[in-house]
Amino acid sequence: MKPVELFGVIVRTIGLLVTMCAVFLIFVATVHLVLRGPGFIEGYLLGVPGLFIGIYFLSGAELLVNSVYPKEP
Repeated sequence: MKPVELFGVIVRTIGLLVTMCAVFLIFVATVHLVLRGPGFIEGYLLGVPGLFIGIYFLSGAELLVNSVYPKEP
């Protein structure tokens, strides 16, 4: 396995972890909103951007991988 492939696996693993945490935060914030009313807006403020970043990393983060390991000419 080449270093660029290993780095891609690490990026995807981080993306999976961030996506899972973001989904959990959004779920908890929604449950708090439904059961108790407003008061856990931090879950949305951290969860929604985290979800987008996690999905980007999970899809491979081409820009990040190419900036760390540029392709040979």
